[in-house]
Amino acid sequence: MAPAEQTALEPVNATWLRAPRPLPEFELLSHSGQAFRKENLAGNWSILFFGFTHCPDICPTTLATLSRVVGGIADQGKRQPRVIFVSVDPMRDSVNQLAAYVPYFNPEFIGLTGEFARIQDLTRELGVAVHYSPTRQAAPGSEGEQQDYTVDHSTTLFLVDPDGRLSGIFSAPHVTEQIIDDYLIISGQT
Repeated sequence: MAPAEQTALEPVNATWLRAPRPLPEFELLSHSGQAFRKENLAGNWSILFFGFTHCPDICPTTLATLSRVVGGIADQGKRQPRVIFVSVDPMRDSVNQLAAYVPYFNPEFIGLTGEFARIQDLTRELGVAVHYSPTRQAAPGSEGEQQDYTVDHSTTLFLVDPDGRLSGIFSAPHVTEQIIDDYLIISGQT
C-alpha cells in the first residue's frame, strides 16, 4: 500500500489571501503618542482589530482572546504577531484613553487613534463596517453636553504580513486555538 500523499496545510477558519493585498497609506497616533504609519507594519506579522474602548463586550473579549493567542504562539517558540487595536471612536478614544486601556490586555499591544476622517478612510478600504447609534439624546438647549452613543462594528481580524500587505482574514467567532493554528500556517511557521 502506498503512503498517502502529503498535502499542503490549509487554514481551517481564516481566509488566506494567497495574493496579498497592499494596505492603503495611513497615518494615525499610537497610544504612546507617536505617529504610526503603514511603514511601521514592515518587518512583523501584525493582527489589526478595529474597536473602541467603551465597548461593553466584543472588544474586551476579543482583546483577551488575542492576548491568549500571542501567549500560545510564544509558548510554541514561534514568531508572534503584533496586535494593533485601531479605535473606530476617536471622539472618545484619545491617546491617553488608549494608553490606559490597551496595555491592560497585553503590554505589547499597540492602540491607534487619530482624525475621524483618516480612520474612516482605513475602515472603508478594509471593509470594516462601523455604525454610530445614539443611546441617549442630549437635553434640548444644553450646551456642551455630549450625546451618548455606542458603536456597532464588524469583528473581523486582519492579518498583515511583514511587507505590510493584507494576507489573512479571521472572521468571528474568534477561538484561540483556531487563530493560532491558522496564523502559523499563513505565516509559514508550521
